[in-house]
Amino acid sequence: MADWFADEAFWETFYPILFPKERFENAGEEVAKILSLVKFKGNSVLDLACGPGRHSVSLALKGFNKLVLRRSASLGTLMVMNMAQRQSG
Repeated sequence: MADWFADEAFWETFYPILFPKERFENAGEEVAKILSLVKFKGNSVLDLACGPGRHSVSLALKGFNKLVLRRSASLGTLMVMNMAQRQSG
């Protein structure tokens, strides 16, 4: 049996529950708070287990270079769609 986090059917079923629209809407504010707390210097970020990339997208929109690592192909597709939506307004 596959690990739950590698099960695409799991993510298709539970994505709307785990990642409602509000979590994406709050990501920019969360990133700003994180950056102010850690006094981050530089412009490169490694986002491990980035899920649908809500923080990765916010970092990218702030001009950061980022490397994201995820196990789920469907979450990667959703991250790209999220980025396109956020860039278009």
